[in-house]
Amino acid sequence: MSTKLDLSRLLQSTRDDAQTVAFDADYRLNWRDFRHAVQQRYNFFEASKHHNWAIYFDSSAEFAATLIALWHAEKCAYIVGDNLAATVTSISDQVDAFVGDFTLTNKSHVNAADIKQLNTASLLPVPIIQDSEKLCAIIYTSGTTGSPVKVPLCLRQLSAELDLLEALFAPVNTSFAVVSTASHQHFYGLLFRLLWPLAAGRPFAAYNCRYIEQLQSLAGEFKAISLVTTPSHLSRLPVTMDWQGIKTKIAAVFSSTAPLSLADSLASQNKFGLPIYEIFGSSETGGIAWRQQTLDVYWQAFPGIEIESDPISQALKLRSQHSFKQDWQQTADKIQLNDLGRFKLLGRLDRIAKIEGKRVSLSAMETSLEQHDCVEQAKALVLERGKNTINRTEVAVVAQLNKAGLGFIEKNGKRALNQLLRQQLQLQFELPVLPRRWRYLAQLPQNAQGKTSHQALVALFDIEPGKELV
Repeated sequence: MSTKLDLSRLLQSTRDDAQTVAFDADYRLNWRDFRHAVQQRYNFFEASKHHNWAIYFDSSAEFAATLIALWHAEKCAYIVGDNLAATVTSISDQVDAFVGDFTLTNKSHVNAADIKQLNTASLLPVPIIQDSEKLCAIIYTSGTTGSPVKVPLCLRQLSAELDLLEALFAPVNTSFAVVSTASHQHFYGLLFRLLWPLAAGRPFAAYNCRYIEQLQSLAGEFKAISLVTTPSHLSRLPVTMDWQGIKTKIAAVFSSTAPLSLADSLASQNKFGLPIYEIFGSSETGGIAWRQQTLDVYWQAFPGIEIESDPISQALKLRSQHSFKQDWQQTADKIQLNDLGRFKLLGRLDRIAKIEGKRVSLSAMETSLEQHDCVEQAKALVLERGKNTINRTEVAVVAQLNKAGLGFIEKNGKRALNQLLRQQLQLQFELPVLPRRWRYLAQLPQNAQGKTSHQALVALFDIEPGKELV
């Protein structure tokens, strides 16, 4: 299948050498220098005996040059969400070597500085990639509903997805700089903040825009910018920014990793001056659908995506050209289809736990808690406790409190709030399945993608090492 944004022929695209590829506050990386960086890295990887490389860079520019070089050298990139010691340990038996901003690895490790020291006088030219169906990368799911799993990627599916994004959104994203709060080490950020602008010839920010306030300075650098972000950032937009000035520079705002609340969607539209593009998908399936919630609450499937609803469970079923395997897949998302083939998301089906012999929906429990006046957001999980005794399985809750909730707990204490929320849940759930352990926070822990991982939630409880969240 031919594609316009063909990643296998990226380096052969006709561009001005001076065209900006990536930027930061104090530098610009142009097309000529980017190709040279790829060539240096290609020569390094081509000479290496290692095939499977774990890759992590804070800089999107360094990451992009290294990733493209790995592909041309016919190596496989293992794209991890972070460079924490636990992550390094968990993938060490899956890779041959590490490249990038890693520390404490027990295998071969090189960083960008090591590669730049190579003799550039006799560099071999970079060949065209011949096989776009070949496995080129492994990316890991974010681990929000369980342990992270490996998802295979090939250049054919990535290029097809980029073509789709270009066809749908290029009219609002034509020649603008791309700024992102989402990490390129996760699938959403990899596509939207890095591969799409790189393939389409649009400059992208080399580093994350960690705070929305940075938009004010970045907006002054370019004619217009598009923002790639997440609900966690859009839910905390500051009031005191020069929003009128930003409105004149924002071409598009993309949000993914979770649905936006209607309130946040309306507030974001008011500040940016345009509806927010929400993207629904996953690492396993690629992009599935999109919507602008203030115009239509239903999700519209991307072109080329076939959607069905399981007649019994209402599980979303799809067939997509953007998956590594182009067969029908059933997801754990429950949907309601309308007569036009669009759908509403009704929650997850894979978060059913068995407590005291009774089935309980953790998603339904979270929804119930979030209806309480004290709770902004809730995460329910299952912990297995017990040491030298019979293990016991119980529900635990981590709740992000709003202003009212923080005030209540300060005045009345944690135990009183425990009881209050248990009373809320008793309206819907039987006593044996009610949460036994609670943690209250002003802000849920989040990774670079704006998601709350199960590891971060489990870490809030003093349980035995190795016990898992369901």
